[in-house]
Amino acid sequence: MRLRCLIVDDHPPFSEAAGELLTDQGVAVVGTATSADEAIQRVQELRPDVALVDIDLGEDNGFDLARRLAGDGSAVRVILISTHDEREFTKLIESS
Repeated sequence: MRLRCLIVDDHPPFSEAAGELLTDQGVAVVGTATSADEAIQRVQELRPDVALVDIDLGEDNGFDLARRLAGDGSAVRVILISTHDEREFTKLIESS
């Protein structure tokens, strides 16, 4: 059975590139979302095994989304990603 993945990023070109890369590696990309609210909805609809979540989602925050997903009883695992230098998120990373 293939791993089912939801990509959550507010930058469509990144989502497309990540989706192609993951698909090439045998991962089933079941959908995408561009905001935390949309991601919550997609997780409920699609039941992915994992969500690849950008830390910076414009007005939303990937850390907050990860907490919401953990608290809603879904079994989705979250992988937080960012193209920003990790030093920009040191406090958020430490508190998570």
